[in-house]
Amino acid sequence: MKFDPILPPERRAAMRAEGFWPDRLITDYLDDAAEQRPDHVAVSDA
Repeated sequence: MKFDPILPPERRAAMRAEGFWPDRLITDYLDDAAEQRPDHVAVSDA
């Protein structure tokens, strides 16, 4: 079975317009959290 994971531009635009695809990386959210709570400890298990 062939599966093409790339969404058509129209679908991406619709998802962005509806707020389902904010064009942010997970690290953007991490940066926000670090800025909002600079005195908290961050734990990472890589």
